[in-house]
Amino acid sequence: LALRVALPLPSERARVQEGIFQQPAKGRATTLEYALTVLGGLDILVNNAGGVRAGRLEDTPEVELQAMIDVNLVSPILLTRASLPSLRASGDALIVNISSGIARNRRTVLHDLRRG
Repeated sequence: LALRVALPLPSERARVQEGIFQQPAKGRATTLEYALTVLGGLDILVNNAGGVRAGRLEDTPEVELQAMIDVNLVSPILLTRASLPSLRASGDALIVNISSGIARNRRTVLHDLRRG
């Protein structure tokens, strides 16, 4: 998300977003390449994406469970892996993982797992 703010033109922002959402692997590569070109390197990676579906586990479709896992777990791991060479090259890099407090909501799937 921070990279989107750094993109100078709406047309460029649309091009990068299109790659991110239509083909995730290509989107990671496009975003990283653009950041390296525009910013001249990568010193920090902020993983700040997430989403939780409300409801009981038994009522949550498998496709929604997989979407939560993909967004909250898989995506940050893959973006971090893709960014590691550039982060290491900076010599003083930082990775920040931000999670949501929504898990405290009494009606989330995760809550229902604990309560049965």
